[in-house]
Amino acid sequence: CSACNYSMGRNNSGIYSKDTESGATFVSTRVAVLTEVATLVKQAAVLSLSNGIDSNKDGEFVFFGDSTRGHILSHKFRVSDLQARGYFQLYSIIVLMKDKYFLLNTKPFLAEHLKKVSSELQAGANKTKEAEERRQSEWQRRLSGVPFLMHSSRSLLELTGEENIFAQLHSHFSWLLLAGSRFLTEHVTFGNLPWLPHQSSGRPPAQRLTYNSSTLPMIQKYEESIDDPDQEEFFSLRHIKKVVRKEEFATVCYCALTGVKIIVRGAPERTFRFMVCLKKLLPEPMHNLMRIDAQHQHSISSEYKIISVSNDIAVPIASASVFRI
Repeated sequence: CSACNYSMGRNNSGIYSKDTESGATFVSTRVAVLTEVATLVKQAAVLSLSNGIDSNKDGEFVFFGDSTRGHILSHKFRVSDLQARGYFQLYSIIVLMKDKYFLLNTKPFLAEHLKKVSSELQAGANKTKEAEERRQSEWQRRLSGVPFLMHSSRSLLELTGEENIFAQLHSHFSWLLLAGSRFLTEHVTFGNLPWLPHQSSGRPPAQRLTYNSSTLPMIQKYEESIDDPDQEEFFSLRHIKKVVRKEEFATVCYCALTGVKIIVRGAPERTFRFMVCLKKLLPEPMHNLMRIDAQHQHSISSEYKIISVSNDIAVPIASASVFRI
């Protein structure tokens, strides 16, 4: 709006800074540099200040958006202005991301510091308001009926009385983006981490499947079928759903993902495909924790988490730590 254009100045189109440690660059401009981002930001700004959000709630945080327009965290607050309708202007700080869950997970951190930024702006505006009221009450002028010239929208520079307000906001937002990226670090984890095998640069990669020599022909057949589109069903998870009962399917997947030991009983030619399907649920570092066609009792009590055995081998009864099929 005109207030933003006035405050930034015609020759001051943006503010630039760079973090020397990380090499990250931060740019503050009136309009987003990237065209596609500018469109998303404009839509988010309109929605955050629209009637869809209760204007009576000051300082609230609202999450909205979708995968097309991006996901937005909006912090709306009032800034005192004696020349504005209702004696305040409505402002909103928005955070726009494509990653919905990253934004939701960082919301507590963002909300805490965005609240500090808005409180700083409100404190500056309140001081300006008090100074104007001491000179002449705007309320008294309006009640007196004396005509007066309504000024155009006033910028944050005028409302807060701080000449470098936009440089301060740039500093706040730059730090927030940099610290926010370090606040939450995403790690892909599978199952129970303590039993992930230790990996080192000097150790050769573990076998993808641990198997008995009698099952080697089936292993070779499986390896040859991986890149064959016609054999995709050979290792599809749908096979598990066909073999086990409907109510057991979710339990099997849960046990595989959380590290509960799974024991599959039956002939190797019947259990092998089932084991290969379970293998798809595990990350590659854990593939060596599967034992196909175990021939000894000690294999069941070892560190293997998914084991197939023949029917003539005794296995533990089902419990919270063992699931039998």
